[in-house]
Amino acid sequence: MIKPKKPSPLADDATLNEYKKAQSHYIEKMFDTVVRESKAKTTSEVVIYLCEKYHPDFKIKQTRGAKTKWGDYLKAMLAVEVEFRRKESGSTKKAIRDLIDDPIWQRMFSKSKDSVGLAKEIIKDGKKGIYYKIARFEYLESVNKGYAVWSKEVKKIIDEALFRK
Repeated sequence: MIKPKKPSPLADDATLNEYKKAQSHYIEKMFDTVVRESKAKTTSEVVIYLCEKYHPDFKIKQTRGAKTKWGDYLKAMLAVEVEFRRKESGSTKKAIRDLIDDPIWQRMFSKSKDSVGLAKEIIKDGKKGIYYKIARFEYLESVNKGYAVWSKEVKKIIDEALFRK
């Protein structure tokens, strides 16, 4: 339905009455459509529906695509792993490349075109929050017991991320 055009200020009474009637019909149809779409029973439900649908602060954002496989703890583990590999290799880029070539971590980067860039973003996210401290503590604890303990933990977390077990 098309919104009726407002007549000029010099229009006669018949034209103004016709406009008011058309405008009233338009508004009635608009409210009927919104009520039908929202399945609302009260005025407040209609207002809430319109806010969630159109207002930028209240809009419900639908995420698209597959769910991310990178959980917060896995990001933190990657950041810790790169941090300690960097101490051995001397540069962050070399540490990331070594990590990407590692058979355990390689599965997480297999479909990525820019693995190094992705790893850098994940490392930056991984250093935020409490999980980084936990992963660092776990790494230091497992190094005392042998690197195999850490590798086993990383493999377990990666399997959970990839296969959602």
